[in-house]
Amino acid sequence: MDLARIAQLIEQRFAVRLTQPSVWRLLRALGWSVQRPTGQARQRDEKAIRTWKAKRWPELKKSLRDRAE
Repeated sequence: MDLARIAQLIEQRFAVRLTQPSVWRLLRALGWSVQRPTGQARQRDEKAIRTWKAKRWPELKKSLRDRAE
């Protein structure tokens, strides 16, 4: 977590200067926690994903709809 950047944002928005430990305590008091984005697979194939969405997904939706009837 980049506490310095958060402290800078708080200072810009609210004209209040906080130390990094104070920012950490404030965030904890608010119930916030560190969250990291999930990584993206290195072998991800964007073209294959687009093809699947365009061709295979509509077929699956149709077959699911047919089963429900």
